[in-house]
Amino acid sequence: MKREDRTPIHVSISAHALSYTSRGDLEAIEGTIENITARRWVEETSRRLAAIVESSQDAIIVKTLDGIITSWNRGAQRLYGHSAEEAVGCHISMLVPPERPEEIPGILRRLRRGMKIEHYETVRVTKDGRYLDISLSVFPIEDAEGNVVSALTIAHDITEYKHIEEELRRSEKRFGAIFEQAAVGMAQVGLDGRWLRINRKLCEIVGYSREELLRKTFLDMTHPEDLDKDLDQMGRLLEGEIQTYSLEKRYLRKDSSAVWTNSTLTLMRGLSEEPDYFVSVIEDITERKRTEDAMEEVREAERTRIARDLHDGPLQDIAYALKEAEIVQLISENEGLRGRAGHVIETLTRAGRELRSAVYDLRQEEVQDKPLPRLLESLVELNQAMVPDREIELEIGEDLPAMTSSAAVDLLRIFQEALTNVRRHSGAGRVRVALCAAGEELVAEVSDDGHGFTSGMVSGVGTNSMRERAAGVDGEITVESEPGNGTRVQLRAPLSAVSALGRKAEVGDVASRYSHREGPAGP
Repeated sequence: MKREDRTPIHVSISAHALSYTSRGDLEAIEGTIENITARRWVEETSRRLAAIVESSQDAIIVKTLDGIITSWNRGAQRLYGHSAEEAVGCHISMLVPPERPEEIPGILRRLRRGMKIEHYETVRVTKDGRYLDISLSVFPIEDAEGNVVSALTIAHDITEYKHIEEELRRSEKRFGAIFEQAAVGMAQVGLDGRWLRINRKLCEIVGYSREELLRKTFLDMTHPEDLDKDLDQMGRLLEGEIQTYSLEKRYLRKDSSAVWTNSTLTLMRGLSEEPDYFVSVIEDITERKRTEDAMEEVREAERTRIARDLHDGPLQDIAYALKEAEIVQLISENEGLRGRAGHVIETLTRAGRELRSAVYDLRQEEVQDKPLPRLLESLVELNQAMVPDREIELEIGEDLPAMTSSAAVDLLRIFQEALTNVRRHSGAGRVRVALCAAGEELVAEVSDDGHGFTSGMVSGVGTNSMRERAAGVDGEITVESEPGNGTRVQLRAPLSAVSALGRKAEVGDVASRYSHREGPAGP
C-alpha cells in the first residue's frame, strides 16, 4: 500500500461480514487497516542484527547481571568450544581460570552501575582446557526505562598477537644484549643526524657519556675533512642508490683528539618504505692507522735514503764519467776513439737521465700547508728540467676550492704518475697538464702527442695506483689512447670530496628533506 505522497507502507488488514442478501451473498463488511511500517522495520533490523551477531568471528555473549548466559553465538562456540545448548543457562565464570576468582564479580559490579569495559585483556579457558589470551569489551544493556537489565560481551582472540608480541620482546632483549655488549660501537641515528640509541663501546670510542652523546649529532663529531664524503654517501642512501656504505673516517673525541674509525651505515625503512632511521657500526681503527702511518714513515725514510744515496753516489759517478768521456772526445786525435767516446757519452747521458728520474720518483714531496697549484707548478718544473727538449704546458683554473691535505696528496700523486709515464714511455714532444673546476666536479688531466698505445695496454701498476688514488677522492680515472695519436689521462671527482670547506649547514639539511615527520623517525 502507498500513502498519498506515493511512499510505500506496510499495513495489517482485518475484516468481518456485517450482512448478507436474501440469496446469501455478502452484502457488507467491516474492517480495520493498521500501519505496521515501524514494527516491520524493527523486526527487519532485529533480523539483520541477529545475522551479524551469528556470523561474527568474535564471541558475542549476552548474560544477566547475575552472570547467567542467555545468548551464545557461533563465534563463541568456535572460540570456546561449547555449543549454544551447552552454554546457555550456565554461569559465565565457567570460562574464567580458577586463579582469577575475583574477575567476574568485579565486572558485574561495574555493569550494574552502568559502566562499560573496553579492550580489557585477560585470559579465558576453552572447553578442552586450553588458555586463550582474550580482549574483552563489555557493555550494559538497558530497558525502555533506562534500567540496566543485562550485559553484552564481545571477546576477540589475541593469543597469536600475544605470542608475536612476546617473541618480539624476547628478540628485542636479545638484540639489546648484543647491541650493548658488542665489541664495536653501535648506534641508531635519526634522519636529522641525532644519536637515538648508543652502546657502551661507542661511548668509550668517543669519550662521551651516554647522556652527553644523546644531546649531540654525528655531524657535530665528524672531522671536518671527512664530513662531506660521509654526507654524500648518506644522500645516496636516502635516494635509494645504495643500501649501505662503509668508509674510514675520523670522529672528534670529547678531549678534541681525533679517533680513526671504520664506519658502516645502513638505512632502515618503515612499513611504507619511507626512510626511518640509520644503523651505524663503528670500529676503532686508530691503532691500525698509527701502524700504517709508522710503516709509511719508514718507507718514506727508506725512499729518501735511497734517493740521497743514488744522488750522492752513482749519479755523481755518472756525471764524473760523462765529463771524462767528453774530455776524451774533445782532445783525442783518434777518430775511432772519438766515435766510441760519443757512444759512451750518449749512454751515460741516458743513464743519468733515467737515474735522475728514479731519484725524483723516490723523493718525498712535502705537501703540508702547501696549496695544490703550487705543488703542481713545482712538479711540472722538475719534469721540464729532467726533459728540457719536451714542451710541458700547465693550465690551472682560477675557481679551484681550498683542498684538504689528503686530497692534495692524492691528486699530486696522480699527476706525478701520469707525468712519469709520459716521460718514460710516450716519446712526446708536447705535454698538457690541466687542473680546473667544471660545475660540481674537479677535472685533472694530463695529455700528450706521443706514440699512444692500444686499449689492451691500459692496465698496469701505474694505472692501478692512479685509480686507487682517485678512489680516495671519490673520483674516476679514464685513459684514452690510440697508436700515433697520443694519450689522455683524466680524473673527474666531486668538488665536495676534495674541498677543505665543510658543508655542515648545507648538507645537514639533506636528511631532513627525506624526513616525513617532525622528530627523528628512529651511523
